[in-house]
Amino acid sequence: MIKLALLAMIKPLVGGQAVVDGVAMRLYENFSVAIRKQNNKIEIYERKWISFSKNNVCLKWPFVRGIVALLEGIYNGTSVLQFSTDQALGISNKGQDSDNQFDWTLIVTIISCLFLGTMFFKFIPHMAVYLLGQWLEQKQNIALPVTSIWFHLLDGGIKIILFILYIFVISTIKDVKNIFKYHGAEHKSVHVFESDLPLTVQYAQMQSRIHPRCGTSLILLTIMISIFLFSLLLPNIPIISNDVLIQNLFLMMLKIPLMFPIAGLAYEIQKISMKNQNKLLFQILVLPGTIMQKLTTKEPTSDQLEVALAALKSVIERAAKSKVHRT
Repeated sequence: MIKLALLAMIKPLVGGQAVVDGVAMRLYENFSVAIRKQNNKIEIYERKWISFSKNNVCLKWPFVRGIVALLEGIYNGTSVLQFSTDQALGISNKGQDSDNQFDWTLIVTIISCLFLGTMFFKFIPHMAVYLLGQWLEQKQNIALPVTSIWFHLLDGGIKIILFILYIFVISTIKDVKNIFKYHGAEHKSVHVFESDLPLTVQYAQMQSRIHPRCGTSLILLTIMISIFLFSLLLPNIPIISNDVLIQNLFLMMLKIPLMFPIAGLAYEIQKISMKNQNKLLFQILVLPGTIMQKLTTKEPTSDQLEVALAALKSVIERAAKSKVHRT
């Protein structure tokens, strides 16, 4: 067991992610993945965290750092998820301590997934409200123009419903349900570390599976902020076409680049909320994300907690050896 003195010496924020049959933990530029193999043994794989902001101070500025953290998380998270999937399928891995540069095949995969996600969570809600507005105008003589606040509130409402339904549906899949258990194990392990407790299964079992820095909470907070800002800003965007459909498509496309600064804002709000957890306003802000985590995390088994703790111990030891200091 790692001594508490070592933990105190390098006390930073640890990030984690559930993967197939395991957990990945990140500390500074170190990334350790613990996977439970079919022979029931735990294998540790050390990988390099690819950073976009390492040599660029500007990318660490408030609001900008949130966007960078999002992009880094998507790239590294997808990479390690693919790696764990390959391990589960018995596909040869790239070796210990993989420090390879950008995987362009992976980038193409990410872009494809982002495109599909954009179509599902942007195009469908917006066009659904547009078609609803057309029907209301023709059948009920009720106007629901894209310049109306109600248009964007309905758009956002449908977006949240789709997001919740998506999480609920995939949570019924056996393999995803197992990942959600590892997600809970990851949170419990991080809680143990942050509470300066011994990194043991016994202490991890007593922790909450809900964590304020969870990516699920950040996604939901981003959606909520986007609903609020889009409802205020988009009705005041100048009309570029008298064709209602073209104007709708224009505003829908405009939402896509706007999501990046909104994600940066959500990141800063989440950081502030962590420092003000006892204040009512911030408790209200994080409440929806906390509730959502009830879906995206499940109570882990002792074996799964053992895997998460193995990943955490590995990344702490690696960071201590490399003597990386927080900038």
